[in-house]
Amino acid sequence: MTLLALEIPSSFEEFFKLFADKSNLAYLFKGLISIGTYFLIFLVIYEVWCYHRCILVLNQGASSRRQNLITGLLLALICLVPAWTSFIVTHYTEAFSTNSLIVERQTTIFATLCWLLGALIFWLINRLGVSTDWQADNKELQVVRQAAKQRSIGFIGFSVFCLAHLITGSSLILPPNLMLLVYITISFNQDRLVGLLAQPPWAARTLRSRSDR
Repeated sequence: MTLLALEIPSSFEEFFKLFADKSNLAYLFKGLISIGTYFLIFLVIYEVWCYHRCILVLNQGASSRRQNLITGLLLALICLVPAWTSFIVTHYTEAFSTNSLIVERQTTIFATLCWLLGALIFWLINRLGVSTDWQADNKELQVVRQAAKQRSIGFIGFSVFCLAHLITGSSLILPPNLMLLVYITISFNQDRLVGLLAQPPWAARTLRSRSDR
């Protein structure tokens, strides 16, 4: 997260300078997009940190050597996130302003790889909780592992979405930053969405009306 914070000024300062020099609202819009993208990435890294910490607390019976190895791999992978964020911000905004198909294709390829990176990170978190019979009986640990697995599958879905656009040669319907917004919205409201899917809103209204009678 510190590495990501160090990247922030260099990524959107240029857009604000161009806005001040040329009084063009398009540059201000790009600067706001870059700030929003970094904010979303911070939330993703925060979520990774929460899942990792939660599994380490619940996973006290696991081998410390295994935990250290997976934690080291996680840190190494997360250190790639600032470079990915900087690339997405600068290249996508460039493609947005110039309508360059080459730059847009490069961004899509890079986004595909980075969604796979996110899937690998959450898969490693899921694997932290696998080793002993005691862990298999730990219900809280299994819930956290299942949630990490769901997020890993979600990132794989994003990568397949980008890959399909690469194969067909079409432009991304959702740019990477909006895909991040979709992920954050679903992830941070997962319990509410699960409740809505389990019990449709009209069923709840019907029960409420019956109770009022």
